[in-house]
Amino acid sequence: MFFGKTVAIDFLAAVWATLAVAMASASALAAPTIQLSVDATEATNRVIRVRETIPLAPGQSALVYPKWLPGEHGPTGPLNDLVDLRFEAKGKPIAWQRDPLDMYTFKLDLRQDTKEVTATFNYVTGTGARGSAAPSSSTAQLLVIKGNQVVLYPQGAVAATTQVSAAVTFPAGWQFATALQTEASSGKAVKFAPTSLETFIDSPILAGAHTKQWDLTPIGGPPHRLFAAADSEEALKLKPKTLAGYRKLVAETGAMFDSRPYRQYTFLVALSNHIPQGGLEHHESSDNRMLEDTWIDDGRLLYRSALLPHELAHAWNGKYRRPRGLTTTNYQQPYDTRLLWVYEGFTSYLGEILAARAGLRSLADARDLLAITAAGMDASSGRSWRSVADTATSSQTIGTSVRAWRSSRRGLDYYPEMYLVWLQADALIRKLSHDTRSLDDFCKAFYGVNNGRAEVAPYDRGDIVAALNKIAPYDWEAYFQAKVESLVHTASQEPLFALGWKLSFTPEPSKAFRAIESASKETNLMFSLGMAVTEEGTIADILPGAPAGRAGLAPHMQIVAVNGRKFSSARLRAAVEESNQRGFVEVIVENEEFFSTKKIDWQKGHRYPSLSPIEGQPDRLSAVLKALQN
Repeated sequence: MFFGKTVAIDFLAAVWATLAVAMASASALAAPTIQLSVDATEATNRVIRVRETIPLAPGQSALVYPKWLPGEHGPTGPLNDLVDLRFEAKGKPIAWQRDPLDMYTFKLDLRQDTKEVTATFNYVTGTGARGSAAPSSSTAQLLVIKGNQVVLYPQGAVAATTQVSAAVTFPAGWQFATALQTEASSGKAVKFAPTSLETFIDSPILAGAHTKQWDLTPIGGPPHRLFAAADSEEALKLKPKTLAGYRKLVAETGAMFDSRPYRQYTFLVALSNHIPQGGLEHHESSDNRMLEDTWIDDGRLLYRSALLPHELAHAWNGKYRRPRGLTTTNYQQPYDTRLLWVYEGFTSYLGEILAARAGLRSLADARDLLAITAAGMDASSGRSWRSVADTATSSQTIGTSVRAWRSSRRGLDYYPEMYLVWLQADALIRKLSHDTRSLDDFCKAFYGVNNGRAEVAPYDRGDIVAALNKIAPYDWEAYFQAKVESLVHTASQEPLFALGWKLSFTPEPSKAFRAIESASKETNLMFSLGMAVTEEGTIADILPGAPAGRAGLAPHMQIVAVNGRKFSSARLRAAVEESNQRGFVEVIVENEEFFSTKKIDWQKGHRYPSLSPIEGQPDRLSAVLKALQN
């Protein structure tokens, strides 16, 4: 009886899905099309000129600028970079008013004979860092165009059925890449095939004066390519070993998921010191941004070794399978970000292990990076009052918080702490199944049911728990309740023990630690004095209760002298090392024009995180990091 009912439900679901696709296709064909022209020839001056014609009915109408952006998990649409906005119909200007309760909405009163409105505006690319209200997206040599930056659309429109026909004009001699399909090109101008607003916003464009492309297509797989634009030709000298790692990455994801939720995939990589660093996932591409010398500097490369693996893994977890609260019909609807501990947290786990499996980092480097994550989570004082679940729920505000007092306030900890939680889950499955099953089996079962279609299949918490129970029966609901919702005293102890390792500290930094310090341009003394200091001597952050904090130091103070001599990073490091004999580190600091001397009591020299194997415990960490493909 139960079997028959299940089959009937599955059949009806399949019929409804087929009808829904057919209705969506018919609606798309009938939907009016936004005609969009983007002039990026002045991108080097950080100005993009936009002209679009939007079908609108007469009377009271409204156009909106995308506000809640996929992958950014918040109302981060760069509204302040939209300038010189004007509307007209039939060649005559139209007055507009901003909605006083929603700054992203522009109200228009249209005459009865109006059928369409032409909007013109400039998008001025900012100069801020990632997370700012105006992040930079161009330099003198390259440009990233994100669809949400250059389009207005009718209020209430459904992104999946609203059509966009876009054309872009690039600076002379620049090459570009995108997941959008090219319909025609002539000189500097490129016309893209009409597509949905959803696909247009989901398909960034990378262009530049210095570009290069590599084929990563696996045997028997859909097309994969790596396209890079850099501020110099030198930056494009991708080492053969790194290229082999990216090709291995594509093969490893195929083995892990046994599916591809896209028709083709393009890694877009911008190499520059003048745009925000990081990545953003899309269905058939990813927007990856790294420092200019990343591919030619081994330390930079190690630091960013998980970036492309993370963004590619999002094609399955985040784009195809997506929390229901992050599945909306347009870009004005708020997100419910509570399940970011799966969306981002599980992808954090995937990106880290895929980087090792692909050979983009060694097993030793993978362990050292895990040690840094584990020690960082253990040292976070904010974990005493705020659960990792709350960092996900409040993602839209916490993501823009400043660096100072990060330990107290917590940052986007659903990334690093959930890496530990999912590692322990993997170890649990291996133990429960006598090492016959793992989270790889969960990946195949939960994410590996789509091939070649860029679509969305929503899930909720119960779906995750049910899928895990099919792989290894366990009280997964209680597990996540304890790890995600509760206040955990020590983040790393149980996960590392389950993997056969423990956290330890050494007087010498690992290669991974040095790479992170170099990239952050900070001296990280969090595990000794309890503070991080910039190259200029500014205290970037303090660990409350640690020696520096007890001595009265605080973020934004400027260290001007160490042990009686003018500050330098080298002298600060030497002073910590000498604390074994002196028993303290003395600094002179400037605090808003006031100077004082602080004595930091410390006798243990340098302490850097490392992992040590636990005698008698099986090494399941190495099993987790082992490649699936030879």
